[in-house]
Amino acid sequence: MSRKHYGDYKARRALKAVSTVIEYLNDEESLASNTEWVDTKGYAMDCDLGCFYEGLGNFRNLLVKRLRKAVPRYRQACEEFFEDRGGE
Repeated sequence: MSRKHYGDYKARRALKAVSTVIEYLNDEESLASNTEWVDTKGYAMDCDLGCFYEGLGNFRNLLVKRLRKAVPRYRQACEEFFEDRGGE
């Protein structure tokens, strides 16, 4: 399997994972504030929820763009990075 196809496989898996996390957060939320999220069984996490949700959404959008083969923002930088590492 070529590097390009392997990366697409990983991107598909990552998209499924982030979508599952978003679905879980939406379905299992019992209580949420700006800094705390609690699930239906009482387990809680503390973080800046606005940034957390925004990051998940941005990551999901990035993966969709990658799988749709949109033009990357930093294509040249990535090509130079891989050349510097010996074309890994």
